[in-house]
Amino acid sequence: MPSKEAARKSRKKENNRAYYEAHRESILSERKDKYSSECRSQRHANEYYKNVTASREKSAEATKTSFNKDLAKSRIESAERQREYYHQDLEKSRTEVAKKKREHYHQDLEKSRVDSAESTKEHYRKDVAKSRAATRSSTSKYYFSNIEKLCKESKHREDPIKWNGSILYFRGAKILEVVMDAILAAGGDKIEHVILTGCSAGGLATYLHADYVRSKVSSHIPVHAIADAGYFLDAPNVNGEMYIRGLFQYVFNMQKCKNAVNQDCITANPTEEWKCFMAQYTYPHIKTPIFLLNARYDTYQIGNILGLNCYPPNCTADQMKEFENYGNEFLNAAAPAISSTSNGVYIDSCQIHCQSLTPTPWSKFIVGGQTMRDTFNAWLTNSTATKSKVVDCTYPCNPTCS
Repeated sequence: MPSKEAARKSRKKENNRAYYEAHRESILSERKDKYSSECRSQRHANEYYKNVTASREKSAEATKTSFNKDLAKSRIESAERQREYYHQDLEKSRTEVAKKKREHYHQDLEKSRVDSAESTKEHYRKDVAKSRAATRSSTSKYYFSNIEKLCKESKHREDPIKWNGSILYFRGAKILEVVMDAILAAGGDKIEHVILTGCSAGGLATYLHADYVRSKVSSHIPVHAIADAGYFLDAPNVNGEMYIRGLFQYVFNMQKCKNAVNQDCITANPTEEWKCFMAQYTYPHIKTPIFLLNARYDTYQIGNILGLNCYPPNCTADQMKEFENYGNEFLNAAAPAISSTSNGVYIDSCQIHCQSLTPTPWSKFIVGGQTMRDTFNAWLTNSTATKSKVVDCTYPCNPTCS
């Protein structure tokens, strides 16, 4: 029989084996749980990183798409702005070019007028002498023995006005009255014939004051008038604006012209009295025999009433149409003169303003086979040998203009 000691040792050994087995199982179980936990964590981590990567890629793609859209939109907007700026700059450039051309045209026109005025002044006596000699040598019996230069169309205003620190007086009507009184007092009984004339603003004054001059001269003395380049039209400019009408209205009111223009015209236009300051409206009321001398394409009117900023034929097709239309408007406005049975008319198609004070237009321009001089003489003398009324064809038909 084994001893108690041996039995005790055997039990102790069994207990130790059981303890170690249980401890071993516990350790293995812990390791297994830890491994399983680590595996799950790894899977979770892999899924997390996978999701993060996918999210980042999706976000990057969305950002890229949004960026491309914004970039495209920005480029389109930039292109639109650049296009808008381009058209604005182009329009501004065109406006400036047109403005410069207009300024240059008016500068050239003004220079031409100044040069023409200087030339006229320098050669005035010589030209008048030639004109008188040419007229005397023609079939006409008439030539200008006296030329009185007055203050053009300026009327009468008793009270002066202040302008830029200066005092201005308008005494045209008073001057005309004094000049007529002086002429009549100096030799009224020797006057055989009175011919009233004027050029440009003086031509307009001839229309406005012909009947007044007639009233100052004895009834047995014949009085005639020849108005050169004074038939300024009440017409729109190239922009459709009635600029010249406003100018004439202003001068009429500022100079208080009502009592110094044709009173029959004033009576006929009680609500538009300013019209009596323009030839086309005054003409039907003039009783004095009068001869209309005017260029159909008057250079002053083309530049300052129509406002054409080119000089034909160096114009565009549209500008030439405006030019031609103005010539037709002139003929329509001059219809009362053209249809008159007692007054004379000479309308040429030359580009010129005043024509009667120099020999070349007066004696060399030809319309219907006649010069101005011969046509005026035919009207003045009631001659049937030549016509007393001629109207030229459309520009540029007349070779004698050049």
